[in-house]
Amino acid sequence: MSVFSCAWRDRALSVGHGHTIFIPIEERILTRQEIAKLEQYLRSKFSLDTIGLHTRMQQADSVEMHIGDEFVGLIHKDEDEGELSYHLTMTILDIDLQD
Repeated sequence: MSVFSCAWRDRALSVGHGHTIFIPIEERILTRQEIAKLEQYLRSKFSLDTIGLHTRMQQADSVEMHIGDEFVGLIHKDEDEGELSYHLTMTILDIDLQD
């Protein structure tokens, strides 16, 4: 399995080595129905009703995940070769781990 450095640029995904994949914007947009299903899934999976997903102003391919009022991560939509998945990215700062 190859690992590429990826960066979104408009409708194109640069996958390194001078290669670019063009992805229609419609395939990256998270719909309200998807957001509601994801939120319901996460609340059920983590037994936590305070999980909320919030749309981002200029990023239709991802949503912010909050627990209560606290931002905890981003969820990105990914569609590759007809398979749809969602990726949760959560950053934990070392200062958050201090007692």
